[in-house]
Amino acid sequence: MTRPFTTPSGGLTEEEAAARRAAGMANRVTHHASRTYWDILRQNAYPAINGVLLSVAVLLVAWGLYVEALVTAGPVLAIIVVGVVQEGRAKRALDRIAVLTRPRATVVRGGAERVVDPDELVLGDLFVVRRGDEVVLDGVVVGGHAELDESLLTGESDPAPREVGDTVWSGSAVVSGALLVEATAVGIESLAGRIVAEARGTAADRRTPVQHEIAVMIWVVAALVALAAIPVAVRTAGGGPEEALGAAAVLVSLVPQGLAIMVTVTYAVGALRVSRMGALVQRQNAIESISRVTTLCVDKTGTLTAPRITFAGIHPVGGHPAPTPHLLGSLAASFTTPTRTTAALAAAHPASPLPVAEEVGFSSERRWCALRLTDDPGPTVHLLGAPDALLPGPLPDEVGSVLGAATARGERVLLLARAPAAATLRDRAGVVLPDEVEPVALLSFVEEVRTDAADTVAAFRAAGVEVKVISGDDPVTVAALARRVGLDPGVPRSGPELAAMDDETLGEALDGAVFGRVDPPLKARLVRALRRRGAYVAMVGDGVNDVLSLRHATLGIAMESGAAATRGVADIVLAGDRFAVLPRAVVEGRRIVSAMEVVLLLLLTRTFAMLLLLVATAALGMPVPITPRQNSILAFVAVGAPLLAAAVLVPPRRPPSSLLRRTLRISIPVGLALGVLGVAVAAVAEARGLPLVEGRTLVTTVLVTGGLGVLPLALGTGVRVRGRWALTGAMVLLYAAVLAVPPVRAFFGLESLLLDALATAVAAGAIWTAAVAVVWLLVAHAAGGDRRRRPPRDTPIRDVAPRP
Repeated sequence: MTRPFTTPSGGLTEEEAAARRAAGMANRVTHHASRTYWDILRQNAYPAINGVLLSVAVLLVAWGLYVEALVTAGPVLAIIVVGVVQEGRAKRALDRIAVLTRPRATVVRGGAERVVDPDELVLGDLFVVRRGDEVVLDGVVVGGHAELDESLLTGESDPAPREVGDTVWSGSAVVSGALLVEATAVGIESLAGRIVAEARGTAADRRTPVQHEIAVMIWVVAALVALAAIPVAVRTAGGGPEEALGAAAVLVSLVPQGLAIMVTVTYAVGALRVSRMGALVQRQNAIESISRVTTLCVDKTGTLTAPRITFAGIHPVGGHPAPTPHLLGSLAASFTTPTRTTAALAAAHPASPLPVAEEVGFSSERRWCALRLTDDPGPTVHLLGAPDALLPGPLPDEVGSVLGAATARGERVLLLARAPAAATLRDRAGVVLPDEVEPVALLSFVEEVRTDAADTVAAFRAAGVEVKVISGDDPVTVAALARRVGLDPGVPRSGPELAAMDDETLGEALDGAVFGRVDPPLKARLVRALRRRGAYVAMVGDGVNDVLSLRHATLGIAMESGAAATRGVADIVLAGDRFAVLPRAVVEGRRIVSAMEVVLLLLLTRTFAMLLLLVATAALGMPVPITPRQNSILAFVAVGAPLLAAAVLVPPRRPPSSLLRRTLRISIPVGLALGVLGVAVAAVAEARGLPLVEGRTLVTTVLVTGGLGVLPLALGTGVRVRGRWALTGAMVLLYAAVLAVPPVRAFFGLESLLLDALATAVAAGAIWTAAVAVVWLLVAHAAGGDRRRRPPRDTPIRDVAPRP
């Protein structure tokens, strides 16, 4: 609802607000921090192949094949239930996390300010926004002046000045200054829900590489199954409906429709694990994204250094006497939008504020702030900011000498300057730097290095992640701090130098680890340049000036103490600003992707083997060699049960660029070879005149044995030999128990094997395992060498991160 009001300067009373709320003028918006339960159920149950499987199950029931129907529909229903339960747990966790990212509003009611949820605002309310706040409703400025970052709305990174009478839009963020705004649009008429939701990770639905590849694979296998169904249908046409439906049930079950759901469930589990570490995941597939990170871009503040800064000293320049501590404290106290440096000054020299006629708040783009005092006897404009920002051109020798010595020590240095009383701070275009700026003193500040910074940097190095520090501070200062935490800065680069480069030259200049004097648009440009070089870039930010960079990064990470707009666009929020949990999150993400590789390899090997087995036996005029029940025990013993241990046994590895491509190099030849073995066994059983149930038992046994022969190799060299073969042995014993227990054996349509038949199956399995090992080594050699010779990709990563 929109409607102009003229609200008194003291704001609405609570009674007026209640009346407007009752009249339908409240800011009622449905916030979906995550998917609804209906969406979770629909997306888990909707895949088309699920409908085909359930339809086959219904037909089996119609023909009285109740057990076959249960075996066919049971896995589908189980996957749906597991997916809904796991994703429901993730939804509840993400809903709790979303409370953290939801912006708050400072409303003026009855002449007093109070912080409320945006839902409590009504049309005509007065609300205050200060530096770092997100504008939560559309409105008109009735007091103050500020600069807004409207990049979420327009894509333009330049700050937009706003004065009394100007319109502000929800979704923008205050870069400097403060505003008193009268709300002119609420609810669905406001831009907040429509625009900001696009940028927020909770609303994003971007596919990761694994998700994309699995979606492609499902449809490719479905097409192969459809082609395989032609000869199978021809062969079973005269065998009665039971055989035809049984073959259809087996064929349809080969489509790996459960993979997409298992991936989502795995992401949900990983998100919950990482969230318990203190990294709150707003987009579940960020778990895979963090596993692929090769370059991590951070600001110095809040990552390498703690958010605390202390005043270190005064260095007079230009022949001026040192400013008195009282003056420094008074100037610091006079800013209505304090920064960390002015707060440090105020803490070091407590004093009362001075009357201010005009204020220019600090901006990351300008890198300076200013005050025009009303009763100062001399020059009335005081400026504080970066020396090169206040003194364009070559710095005076005295300033450069003091600045160089301080930055080499890793100190932050600001210049205190003054301008004549008539100096202009604003014109029609916005804030401008006065023409005559006179340096007075250099003020140095010391930042506290985080106690865990060195361990965290070392952990990233061990994980193969390159750390780059992109800061607005002097590159020499940043480089000095980088060395203190064990980071080789290389050749520090300055923002003006980088900004003058074209995109090609800029990409070549990114080999170093330290970039200083970088403004927000250039920071976003650096992120884009890194991505063009092929890097998988994660960006850590906390301020409004980081919003654009987070959106351009592959993975956006925000600090909990950061601005609401920054947390809102991030994929991951670090609770308690615990930067040290990120390496552990990287390791956890890589563990998840490594487990997914085992899932793909085992499942696709079985899929290709069964496709060849069914097509070849149909082409040879042989009966269907396996029933839905036998296929279910094969899938459980050779694929399903091992997966329960994969997430625990498989160590984290750096994921390949294409998980599916690497998996297919193994699963296609191994699966086809297993299919040939199954066809041979089925042919021998028919040639020897074995009853059909015994032949099917023999085929099932050989396929289970062959599938388990893949398991130790699929788990990889990172798992101890004892662990790999212990799991394989446990699965063999599980299948042996199925054969040994008559009721269970009968349920799955199996028959106890004679000694010679059992010996044949065991011998075939042993030969098969040896053959698989040979094929595995040949394929690995053709791909560039044994896995054990490629540590950058496959060497397990263990305990690389410091524990909090």
